[in-house]
Amino acid sequence: LRYAPPDALPDADGAFEPLCAVYPNSPDARAAVSAALASRRLALQPLLAAAVSAGWMRPLAITPDLRPLFANWNTPADTHRR
Repeated sequence: LRYAPPDALPDADGAFEPLCAVYPNSPDARAAVSAALASRRLALQPLLAAAVSAGWMRPLAITPDLRPLFANWNTPADTHRR
């Protein structure tokens, strides 16, 4: 992921990692995001699935060796999980 393309969307078996994505600055992307915001559709997973379907983002599989980099930490105790 060090040199991700400008439309890379990390994908963990169908669950996208939106905070780690590299978003394109294209008219299609801006229009889709603006439309979602205007209609109060604030969930990112459906927007990103539509982006992949429309072709303005590409899923980038998260390989098993990189999974620890995407760990979900909600409490201090979570930092000790592997």
